[in-house]
Amino acid sequence: MLANLVLDKGLAGEGRASRPRLNVLVSYETLQNVAERAVAQQDGRTLPKSAAVLTAESVLHCPQFEDGTPLPRILLNRLACDGELNRVIFGPTSEILDVGRAERTFTRARRNAIIARDRHCRFPRCSAPPTLSECHHVRH
Repeated sequence: MLANLVLDKGLAGEGRASRPRLNVLVSYETLQNVAERAVAQQDGRTLPKSAAVLTAESVLHCPQFEDGTPLPRILLNRLACDGELNRVIFGPTSEILDVGRAERTFTRARRNAIIARDRHCRFPRCSAPPTLSECHHVRH
């Protein structure tokens, strides 16, 4: 918990460790097609399969580090769970249209709601109080 406090408050100084950061790169065309499919599905219509579709499988198709080194999915899952997730949306000519804000999985409000609901650690055979616990996924 102390390490998280130091990282959260930026007290570690230069060269400090940081949480993993994942950038999800999405073309504007793909994002537009996903939105069109969502609206069509809501209206009970179907679109031709030729339209690009963003699926969990297509996002995970070729995960890689910034230098292009392949990233094993099990490690990707861990980084996505523990890290910050950013979205980057590219336009038709590869210009950056939007860079989303990184956000921890559990905000203060969400942590408070989890504490109110659970009252203690929910990991099997653990009943540690919230002051000794950190919000995290019990299953990945």
